[in-house]
Amino acid sequence: MARIRSLKPEAFESETLAKVSVDAERTLFGLTTIVDDRGRLADKPAQINGNLWSMRGDHTAADLDGELEQLVKADGLLCRYTGCDGKRYIHLVT
Repeated sequence: MARIRSLKPEAFESETLAKVSVDAERTLFGLTTIVDDRGRLADKPAQINGNLWSMRGDHTAADLDGELEQLVKADGLLCRYTGCDGKRYIHLVT
């Protein structure tokens, strides 16, 4: 179940976020609304894309996957890993 999250004003002044595209930034902000209380969710780009970008028909799961990779490379905002159950997960580090 999605949780109510708040963005802090300094998010828009982040040097780390300035390194990624605006779409990747929006994806990160959207992820904060669908992760669990520990900042984790299943790494399923098609499903996440449907949750976050449903009103933007031209935004694809491949686009989202690329944005996730930008967030991984941008000072580790995001971690993608395989759990002990063999499934892929995402962890919001910050």
